[in-house]
Amino acid sequence: MNDNEEFITKSELGTKQFWDQFYDEELTNFNDFGDSGETWFGKRNTRKIIDWMKENHSKNDAICDIGCGNGFVLAQLAQHNFSNLYGLDYSEKAIEFCQKQHNQSNIHFKVVNILDDDFQFNHKFDAIIDKGTYDAICLMPDADIHENRTKYLKFLCDNLGNNGHFIIITCNFTKEEIFKFLSISNNIFNSYMNSTHQRYRLVVMLENRLPD
Repeated sequence: MNDNEEFITKSELGTKQFWDQFYDEELTNFNDFGDSGETWFGKRNTRKIIDWMKENHSKNDAICDIGCGNGFVLAQLAQHNFSNLYGLDYSEKAIEFCQKQHNQSNIHFKVVNILDDDFQFNHKFDAIIDKGTYDAICLMPDADIHENRTKYLKFLCDNLGNNGHFIIITCNFTKEEIFKFLSISNNIFNSYMNSTHQRYRLVVMLENRLPD
């Protein structure tokens, strides 16, 4: 990452207040009109994730979407018969929205702040998906970006299984910057798929070699 943190512009997109209000409005629209909400980063990138997961994971692998928003990615995975899905978001309204429109036994939604030092699941995930959450974390106003990055890495290290996969879509960072960030904690992710569509980047890091 850039050592000059002043080049990272803080934004309301990094605040819980923004996302609570956003998903409160999405929930109202769903209740009133059946609107399933906005697809962040577009359906094309979601299809890339789904296709890649189908080629690289079994249907009963534990897959977690951090900052799951409206749950669209997990709902699409469920449609392709993935059966062990988890959606985490720090916005209560986002999780309420997910539970309202995706009431399925194979998707488990939970209000979780992944930067919470005390949080750890009782099992490891075979894959962790991030579609914009790392971007939002780096935009948090009045926050220590180095501390938040360290907590983000801790969540990955604590919850991603050995040989697990980390899939991230970012609109703020290059593949090289993401790789550099991950190397801070001596994680070894030794392969990738990089696909650029419009201003979004899909980067898949493979083979987490940290011991369980």
